[in-house]
Amino acid sequence: MLSNAIQEAGNVVLVSKLLQKTATANDPEAIDFYDSLEISDPMFDQYSSHAFANFPTDADWQEDVKQCRSFIPRLMVNGKYENAFAVELCRKYDSTKTNKLFARDNYEELVNFRGNAEILDVRLTTLRNKDLGTTNFKLLCYSIDIADVMQGNFDESLFKDKIVIMTFLGDYPGDPAWEDKYFTPLNKKVAGRPTRICLAE
Repeated sequence: MLSNAIQEAGNVVLVSKLLQKTATANDPEAIDFYDSLEISDPMFDQYSSHAFANFPTDADWQEDVKQCRSFIPRLMVNGKYENAFAVELCRKYDSTKTNKLFARDNYEELVNFRGNAEILDVRLTTLRNKDLGTTNFKLLCYSIDIADVMQGNFDESLFKDKIVIMTFLGDYPGDPAWEDKYFTPLNKKVAGRPTRICLAE
């Protein structure tokens, strides 16, 4: 069913992961060289494009606190360019702007953070022009729990003409678990509270 839904949608981007062989990972000279890519099963991947979700951070281990201020637009893997996830989403939406990004030919780009993703009761707030977030910046991304989607507890116009990202944000809305969470410059509190970043504007 999922494979059929992806095929019918026609504009789906699935996440991939840049990988390094052990010998490459242990070579300080090749720290930014990736020699393989982990992708979804072909029954899904054949009907979509894929893009990597790796972020450059100063963390030494996955479990460390991570801060994200930049991203790498694309990387060469086995003789082929692979796009970052946010870049591929943008390419699907407006390839002209994405081509301008590539024309700059910067290995790494700083992120101009301008908004935040928050867990809100979307039934009450999606169509209201209110800023109920926990930062000083405009709320750009809403997060809807799968239970609300399955039960129809949302306004369908929220999705119209929008980029929709399906992802895991924890076991429940507001889950304080630290896995795969990054600090951004938008936090009112500079420590103690991670922000899920939204790069798909």
